[in-house]
Amino acid sequence: LRPGLQKHVVYLGFRKDMEQVYAQADAIVLPSRIEPFGMAPIQGMLHGLVPIVSSVSGVAELLKDGENALILNNHLDAHELAALMAKLMNERALTSSMQEKAKTTAAALTWDKAVEANIRAYYHVLTAKKRT
Repeated sequence: LRPGLQKHVVYLGFRKDMEQVYAQADAIVLPSRIEPFGMAPIQGMLHGLVPIVSSVSGVAELLKDGENALILNNHLDAHELAALMAKLMNERALTSSMQEKAKTTAAALTWDKAVEANIRAYYHVLTAKKRT
């Protein structure tokens, strides 16, 4: 950790007791540079955590900034990331509302729906190819 952060950040290392970790958190923060579709935000959301994710991550396409998530526009901007985290810490009513909406959103994202969407996409491509 950077000097001075030890007072404010606890590095947990590898954990098997994620239920306890989720229970102690308000958010799951993933300021990824590249993330096709990470499952970690969805797992956190199922436990009522507000995701803070980069706009470049695939999961950001399914989330609504300020409603069920906070979207980091510039994944390289530490000040923007800090401001989003501070927002959750300082606006508890907003955080609580977003946690409930995040949980509902994540519960609606099932493997069955993902498979169905892929099947529809393949069907669309194959039928469009036959028409040309």
